[in-house]
Amino acid sequence: MLRLFKWLICLIFLVPVAHADEGPVLRLGLFPNLEPRTLTMLYEPLRQHLEKSLGIPVRLYSTPDFLSFASRTQNNSYDIVLTAPHLAYLAMHDAGYTPVASYKRRFQTLLVVPKKLQMSTVEELRGTTVAVPDLNALVTQVGEEMLRRNGLQPSDYTIVAKHGHEGAAMAVLAGEVRAALVGSIPYYQMPAASRAHLQILLRSASFPSQYFLVSKQVSPEQRKNIARALLEFNKSAAGQAMLERSGLQGIVADNGKALNRLEQPAGLVRQRLQQIGNVYK
Repeated sequence: MLRLFKWLICLIFLVPVAHADEGPVLRLGLFPNLEPRTLTMLYEPLRQHLEKSLGIPVRLYSTPDFLSFASRTQNNSYDIVLTAPHLAYLAMHDAGYTPVASYKRRFQTLLVVPKKLQMSTVEELRGTTVAVPDLNALVTQVGEEMLRRNGLQPSDYTIVAKHGHEGAAMAVLAGEVRAALVGSIPYYQMPAASRAHLQILLRSASFPSQYFLVSKQVSPEQRKNIARALLEFNKSAAGQAMLERSGLQGIVADNGKALNRLEQPAGLVRQRLQQIGNVYK
């Protein structure tokens, strides 16, 4: 429990846990789509597996929001990064990261509402507030287009950003908003007791899930070792339990070819990074 608490502190404050005689470490950056505690508990088995397989300490990192995570990724702050597909596009094309794997289960944007209201159409959201995990999330972009195709223009409702997918869904449960746009994978990673009070009103078409990429600062040999260790996680007891519990289905080798379809949503994030003075010129 003490070790888990230390990793949680690492995620919240974005600094490594200090070990005087530790030496080199691998920094694994986790896309902030869930609360820090949930991320820590979910990925601790993978951290332990990578550490054992690679023979080097592995530390978990994240940030408070999607844009700061993208910014740190563009600056090669992580040796390994697990990130959303549109941010993976930027990491690959603009920061020199190499895609090595992705989750087998594809992603959807879900429009969730309180089950007790028994809503049947999106028209009931006109004039209300819709929570999203982040203004820069691919889920948000896909969700806005999904609402547009179902008769709601952006001017018909108010968007409010919460902390990740879990935060957006919890805002619905707390009665702060009428609906939320969340990703299907983090939605099913939420406690069943919370999901029992939510209704899925709309689902988008599916798109690629999160990607694992390795920094250009990591040697080619170590990159191969990391890719192999990620795939071996599927076969371990801890890996099978984690993947089943999270609904991710498995980790598969992936060279990122499918990411090229995401140039447009990635470009919007690139523009926002340029506006805050990131590495772009």
